[in-house]
Amino acid sequence: MKHIFLFLLIIFTFNACSLKQTTYTLDKYTIKYSNTDKFNSLDKSIIINKPTINPIYNTTDMLYSQKEYKVKSYSKNKWSELPSLIIHQELMNSFDKNRLFNTVYIYPNKSNADYIINTHIYNIENKIAENKSFAQLSIKFEIYKDKKLIDTYFYNESLENKSLKPYDFVKNENILFNKIVHNLSNRLYSKIKN
Repeated sequence: MKHIFLFLLIIFTFNACSLKQTTYTLDKYTIKYSNTDKFNSLDKSIIINKPTINPIYNTTDMLYSQKEYKVKSYSKNKWSELPSLIIHQELMNSFDKNRLFNTVYIYPNKSNADYIINTHIYNIENKIAENKSFAQLSIKFEIYKDKKLIDTYFYNESLENKSLKPYDFVKNENILFNKIVHNLSNRLYSKIKN
């Protein structure tokens, strides 16, 4: 009887240990505007509308692609928020910091502004091929004045990552975003100041 009780106790203990759930840390990442551009403020205002985004990227999942037409998501790495919301916030942050416009409104503000900017995000992913990876960001900006389209700026940027790790992908997405905003700001300044 003693041996049966001991045997049952060992089996119960072994089964209880095998029922433990595996836990892992979920890393969350963001995109931040960090450029130090400063402009002589134009006495103009702008509304930054909420970006549209390709539906496949409208997720907090960080996506990567190893084959054309096929995307996967990292299981332990996520965006801190939807990329469209992160980019929306950081666009506002960039125009607040660089003082390009005297007044910056964010959607859904209905104020009468001199300019409106619409943003369309086509691609934000990590492209992996032949043991190399590339951060990719494709984005278009439409600039309106008096509800009339006056210019369009399209960026399709790619940057090779130092490794296949998601963190290097995020670092390069930040570099690409800051490069794009820097270029966009300079082009807007040149166009509007005249």
